Amino acid sequence: MKLLHTSDWHLGKRLYGKSRLDEQREVLKEITGICARENVDVLLLADDVFDTFVPVAEAEELFYETITALAKICVPVVIAGNHDDAERLNAPRDLARISGIILAGDDEPERKFTGVYGGRQTEIETGKGFVRVTRGGETLNLAFVPYPTTAKLLDVAGAEQ
Repeated sequence: MKLLHTSDWHLGKRLYGKSRLDEQREVLKEITGICARENVDVLLLADDVFDTFVPVAEAEELFYETITALAKICVPVVIAGNHDDAERLNAPRDLARISGIILAGDDEPERKFTGVYGGRQTEIETGKGFVRVTRGGETLNLAFVPYPTTAKLLDVAGAEQ
C-alpha cells in the first residue's frame, strides 16, 4: 500500500500581508498530481491544515476542493493540528465520509464502512485514535494522537480531580 504523508499545509497563511493562496493552490495541484501518478492509496495530512482557528473562506474552499479531488484518487486522512480548530475541521465528518474522506478526531466513534473510495474497493475502520484502511489485500493501520490543546488538557485534568 502506498502512503503519502504530508503536514502543515497552513492554508490561508499570509506573509508580510500578502496572501499565499495562489502558491498554495499550485502546491496542492502538485500533490494531487503525485497521488495520481504514483497510485497513492492513502494521503495523510497530519497537522495544521489551516494557519488559524478561523481561516478565511478562500482557504476553506481550497481545502475542500483539494480534498475532494484527492478522494477521487486515494483515501485522504486528515488530522487537525495546533493551528486548527479540530471541532470545526471535523464538523462535516459524516458528509466527508460518504466520499471516503476521513476527518479523524479524538472523539471518533468506532465505525466500519466499505465501498469504492479513491477508485478502488476499500474497507475503512475508524475509532478513538486509529484509522484502518484495507484495499488490494493490504491493510494500513494508523494510530494518532490529535494535538492536545490547553482547553482539552484542562478538561482532562479537571475530570480526574
